[in-house]
Amino acid sequence: MAPLPLPERILAKLAVGDCWEWTGRLAPTGYAYTTWRGRHWLAHRAVYTALVGEIPDGMQIDHLCKNRRCCNPDHLEPVTQQENIRRSASGAHHAAKTACPAGHPYSGPNLRIDPYGRRKCRTCQSAHARKSAARRAERRQELSDGSH
Repeated sequence: MAPLPLPERILAKLAVGDCWEWTGRLAPTGYAYTTWRGRHWLAHRAVYTALVGEIPDGMQIDHLCKNRRCCNPDHLEPVTQQENIRRSASGAHHAAKTACPAGHPYSGPNLRIDPYGRRKCRTCQSAHARKSAARRAERRQELSDGSH
C-alpha cells in the first residue's frame, strides 16, 4: 500500500525537532497512542505507515533513538521481535548470559530455542517436566484412592 497522508489532528500533536515528539496521549508503557483509520494505533506505527508504507507482517518498529514518544520515520526501523529485544537494554543483558539461573550452560545439547526465539535450558525444562508428571500422578492416585 502506498503511503497515506496524516490527518492534521495527528500532525498537530508532533513537536518536530530531531525526534518528532508526540505531545498527545501516552499509553501506560510510555508509547504515544492515537486513533487513525478507524482504529487505535501506537502513534509511531501510524506515522510510519502513513509516511513510509505498511509495516511488513511479523515486524515490529524499533526506535533507533530509544525515545518511545518519537514518531520521526528516520528514527524508526522495521525489525523482527527477536532483533528488537536484542537491541533493547534488557535484551542485551539477557543475550550476554551464558548460563540459566541454575547455572546450566546455554550451549550445545543443553540449549533449546523456543518458537519465540528465547533460549531455554533443557536440563531445567526436563526437571520441571518430571516434577509436573509426578504431581499429576500423585493427584491421580489420590483421586483413585478416595473413590473406592
